[in-house]
Amino acid sequence: MTPLAYITLFTLPLVVLVLFAMFPARRAVIYSFLWGWFFLPFAQIPVHGLSEYSKLSMTPLCVLAAACLFDTRRVLALRPKWFDIPWLICITCPFFSSLHNHLGSYDGANATLNQFYLWGGGYVVGRIYFTDLDGMRELAFGFIAGGLIYVPFCMYEIKMSPQLHLKLYGFTQHAFAQTRRFGGFRPIVFMQHGIALGVWMIATALTAWWMWLCGAFRQRWLLPGIVWVLVLMVTVVLCRALEAAVLMLVGVAALTVVKYLPTIFRLTAVLVLALTPPVYAYVRAEGIWSGETMVQMASKISVDRAESLEFRLKNEELLLARARQNPVWGWAGWNRYQATDEFGRVISVPDQQWLIAFGKNGLVGLMSFQAMLLLPLLVLMLRIPLRHWSQPAAAPAAVLAVIVALHLWDCLLNAMVNPMFMIACGGITGMIPVTITRRVRARAKAPIIAAGPARPMLAQ
Repeated sequence: MTPLAYITLFTLPLVVLVLFAMFPARRAVIYSFLWGWFFLPFAQIPVHGLSEYSKLSMTPLCVLAAACLFDTRRVLALRPKWFDIPWLICITCPFFSSLHNHLGSYDGANATLNQFYLWGGGYVVGRIYFTDLDGMRELAFGFIAGGLIYVPFCMYEIKMSPQLHLKLYGFTQHAFAQTRRFGGFRPIVFMQHGIALGVWMIATALTAWWMWLCGAFRQRWLLPGIVWVLVLMVTVVLCRALEAAVLMLVGVAALTVVKYLPTIFRLTAVLVLALTPPVYAYVRAEGIWSGETMVQMASKISVDRAESLEFRLKNEELLLARARQNPVWGWAGWNRYQATDEFGRVISVPDQQWLIAFGKNGLVGLMSFQAMLLLPLLVLMLRIPLRHWSQPAAAPAAVLAVIVALHLWDCLLNAMVNPMFMIACGGITGMIPVTITRRVRARAKAPIIAAGPARPMLAQ
């Protein structure tokens, strides 16, 4: 790594403290994650007791530490609720998987700590800071701002190939050969893979489009909201991420149904969005469906994408056969969940997050993981009636809940972590029903007032 890589990594705690000292807490949280996750090098430095020092581990830890220092009252006001149970099981089940496999409590504690880095820190931050409509609105604009900030970097790598991480930090995050797509380059910028970047950009574009459509994003940052929507949409297309584009279409279709069609169709669309990932996991785990039809559909779009999908499905079969041998608690860590040949050599490639959860932590880990990411969508249906989701006050919460569900869709084929999605997950899951419903009903009577004039970026 270059000296700049070490400087940016090890100054992260100082940057977070400065942000909390300069800005209101919610804004500082968003800025901290945008800087820590989207601009720091994708590197891991082993540290005894912490497992590793990386932007994945240190960004949530630094934000939580700064929150305890600068916003102690809000942190102490956090109370666990019943809806935190899936998250709690997901975070702690690696400990019991290690015990079940006789790997010891130290290994279990280390695995639990790594699980917290992946899925826990952002969730807790969301539970602390973003559990009301104003918080959801601010977080949604944080998504849009994060996408717009990334646009020039994406454009550079679309033209020049993924070079920014290499030039600034001295190494690449992934194999360069995988950046070639549809006669051009798929950008990565400072994320772990082009797919992760594509999913992030479709999340920001979907957020901007829905909030503009609902009247909550009419003008901001000196230009009409539709201009920023078009900028993000064009960037999504140029990123050449086919899987992310499919997720984008699914999200647009679901939200369009919610806005324009009667209640029965709205409910059907949301339930299809929520139930598809667990149903897919079930039919694949039970061997009910081979996935061949999905490969045939992909081959009509791109032969390369069809071959990639077929490769992943074959690896699913290998990993599922191994997972079925220890189905409840899984095989824990150290790649013990992977398939091997008669000589003990690993012959599987675990690309899918749902299979990693199943293989490592069994049905307990898989079910709690999926429930954690689906709960925001289902809870929001109880908190805010579907007919109010297109009102300016509720639009940010609605689109972020859909994005969290789409993240679980992405986990059916990939294993790309993004703490911004987990912040939204924790915030929506922790929303208070009575207060929110009253505010949505009140604002529904005056949507123009609810949208309001342009405000400074991320203003509270």
